[in-house]
Amino acid sequence: MKRILYILLPVLVLLVLAGCRCRHEWVEADCTQAKSCLLCGQRQGSPLGHSWIDATCTEPKTCSVCGKTEGKALNHNWLSATCSAPETCSLCGITKDIIMEHRWTEATCTAPKTCSLCGLTDGKANGHSWKNATCTVAKTCNICAITEGKPLGHSWTKASCTEPRQCLSCGTQSSAPLGHEWVDATCEEPVRCAYCDATQGEPLGHSWIDATPEAPKTCSVCNKTEGDPVYVDDRFLPEDCAPLFGAWQRKETYTAEDLGIPGFDGEYTEFITYIFGPYGQLTIMTEVADPAEFKAILAADMAADYYAAQAEEGRDAAAADEYWLATFGLTIPEYAAKLVEETVSDEELDLKDEAVYYVADGMLYTSPYWEDDFTPLSFSIENDVLTITNELSGVSFVLDRVTTSEDNIIEEEIHET
Repeated sequence: MKRILYILLPVLVLLVLAGCRCRHEWVEADCTQAKSCLLCGQRQGSPLGHSWIDATCTEPKTCSVCGKTEGKALNHNWLSATCSAPETCSLCGITKDIIMEHRWTEATCTAPKTCSLCGLTDGKANGHSWKNATCTVAKTCNICAITEGKPLGHSWTKASCTEPRQCLSCGTQSSAPLGHEWVDATCEEPVRCAYCDATQGEPLGHSWIDATPEAPKTCSVCNKTEGDPVYVDDRFLPEDCAPLFGAWQRKETYTAEDLGIPGFDGEYTEFITYIFGPYGQLTIMTEVADPAEFKAILAADMAADYYAAQAEEGRDAAAADEYWLATFGLTIPEYAAKLVEETVSDEELDLKDEAVYYVADGMLYTSPYWEDDFTPLSFSIENDVLTITNELSGVSFVLDRVTTSEDNIIEEEIHET
């Protein structure tokens, strides 16, 4: 077979060189074949080559002449749907019928309501809700906590003895109280703080030295004086008066019969003390033995006056009490006792009178003042018992010598004539 081909090949070449004598029936060139004769196969020119149409999302690269394809379709490149556009292919522009809703974020102090997908806004920003600045925090938004400006700073008070330094605005305290600086007590002032006048305890009290003709009553501690120097009349001779110097006391007891006050059936006792001074001063002190007893006398006397006034209006005792109950809610005795208790203190029941005295020719003379008339009294002293007789009235009373102190008078046994 090969041998036959080798023999025919030169013949064919010669035929070609000699030219074709046939009537050609040409077939036009295509993408891959040159123009050729159907009868003799003679070719002219070159193949045309493919005319490619680029691949699309759904079609591969394709020749527009012969329809040949190459490769694969590109496939769609979908762009996500937005609030204003559906999902879309970026290559061919085809869309899907899906559009997303806006995804709103709420408005803030500085930004309006905004779509997080497309950036569309709606309305206005809320604006800040400011909380005023404080001593330690600047002006601050209650919503977003942004600050503006600076803190106000504290407005401090000065610390005192008992209070620390404190801010007038917020009440914050700083440091400790200063503490008191105590100044010693004096006769008239208790222990006192030099800064704030706080006190402790009581004043020391004066230590009085009695007045003399040369000096008034004087405190031996602070030298404060009271009153005037003692005026001594020429009639006062210390050597004649010396036996009387000191305190003498007597007791007076009054029965209900003595007092004659309706409604009172007890007894009333008081102590009367005579204190003879070294310069002619005579102090007479009357002290109630039982304040409750004396108040009962005052109440009974007051009630008697009320009953008398009611009697003038035609009411007997029972009717008067009935009227008093209706008016005041108390009977007359109850009302009188209540009134006395509310208006009369125990201290007001004791009395103190001042007088002057002198002794001449064995007689005791007393008067309220040196310039007034004197009452002559005879007296005698035996075993610390003083007997005094009023020469004008003939009344006598007996006193026992007693010891005095700042707080009380010590009672001795009393002898009465």
